[in-house]
Amino acid sequence: MCNPKSKEGRKNMNINLTGEIFVVGKKEQVSTNGQQTFYSLAIATEEGDAGNLSCTKDVFDNVKPMSKYKAAFTYRDGQYKGIRIFGVEALRDTPTK
Repeated sequence: MCNPKSKEGRKNMNINLTGEIFVVGKKEQVSTNGQQTFYSLAIATEEGDAGNLSCTKDVFDNVKPMSKYKAAFTYRDGQYKGIRIFGVEALRDTPTK
């Protein structure tokens, strides 16, 4: 029998979903040791929710603040247990880069 608190025998799960977001801003942050760069977007939804989500560098480079996108997210149930944006598509009323 597998101990639920043990990582042995446990498989990580990823859940993918899509939704519309409004990008309010974006932030690039370098780790304290200078070895890694982290990317995140400040987003708002049509339902009134707002927050920051991590994203890939490609997504970060291809979005503009104050623009709407259809976004592809993944929930990673591994070490970090978080949602990350891994793809975006500009919506019609959003100017392209």
